[in-house]
Amino acid sequence: MSVDTVNSQKRSGTVLFADVVGFTSFAEKIGEEMAFEMIQDVTAKMQAAIHAQEGTIGEFRGDGIMALFSVTEGLEDGPLRACQAALDIQKVIAGTQADMTRAYGAAPQVRVGVHCGPLVVGDVGHRNKAHVTIIGDTANVASRLEGLAEPGQVLITRDLFLLVEGQVSVQDLGPHEVRGKAQPVRIYALTEVRHRVSRFEASRSRGLSRLVDRDLELAQLEDVFQRTLAGQITLAGIQGEPGIGKSRLVHEFQQTLPEDKVRVLKGDCRADGTTVPFLPFADILRTALNLEAQSTAAETETAVDALIARLQLEPDTTRSYLMALLGKSGEGAPMRGESADMIGARIRQVIIDLILNASRERPWS
Repeated sequence: MSVDTVNSQKRSGTVLFADVVGFTSFAEKIGEEMAFEMIQDVTAKMQAAIHAQEGTIGEFRGDGIMALFSVTEGLEDGPLRACQAALDIQKVIAGTQADMTRAYGAAPQVRVGVHCGPLVVGDVGHRNKAHVTIIGDTANVASRLEGLAEPGQVLITRDLFLLVEGQVSVQDLGPHEVRGKAQPVRIYALTEVRHRVSRFEASRSRGLSRLVDRDLELAQLEDVFQRTLAGQITLAGIQGEPGIGKSRLVHEFQQTLPEDKVRVLKGDCRADGTTVPFLPFADILRTALNLEAQSTAAETETAVDALIARLQLEPDTTRSYLMALLGKSGEGAPMRGESADMIGARIRQVIIDLILNASRERPWS
């Protein structure tokens, strides 16, 4: 006897639907076997882009894919990760048009729809062959958006846009009739994720409400600061559920610090940087050196050399690792033949040396 199971939970999250435009005509043109190979190739690229942003594959459809963000795992920036994954899907497919044409005789195009809201998520299946699926209005709207998208386009709803406003660039396409919805849905064409803009910074640009019930936490941070002024090395950890106000608390505390005694440097763990080693420290260093991620290797090396001279660090054992930290590493002599683990250990030591030496002088700027 076999038993089918349905284990469901109500969640909130972001849903992404993506499919190949005109797949049926592709199959007629290039043949079913080659079309099957092509769709495997395309969905593998989609899957890689989704996994890179820590999304979960909900299900594969004949010509596309459905993915979930902040549903089966707790991601504080799930909506932004979904946006990044959608753009990455379009970028990788567009970047392989020539290869696809050579391999299959035709180049597929993809359309993507993304929406967020309440979901019913369940493991639906037969014994141990269950898979994650979703039902409800949120999934339906995301699927309808996919159908409305032009080839190469990513469409998002206003509900999603409000969660990532200030962190993305969009084109407002206005209200659209969406099958199954009584009222028109306002739709945006997503064009860019704006890196180095945090969710809190985007919210602050729109104005902050009054902070309440955080006197105890602010007092604890003030105690940490006073111990630092007394010469102790101190560390404060702030933990809490997504959206509870951790960034706001740090911001309010920062406003109390005397500018003549403290320089604040910030680094972010961003949606697009899960595979980048030491990302927050690289951000801090770029900010201190007035560099951008797009700065050239020559510009970066000039700024690094000036910092090394000012802090009286050893150039031959520091420069290569700082350049590597900033993503501009070459084949510097100190790093030749070293394993990735050793390079990581050296970079950690350089970061410590940098902090110690910087702490002995006035602010860098």
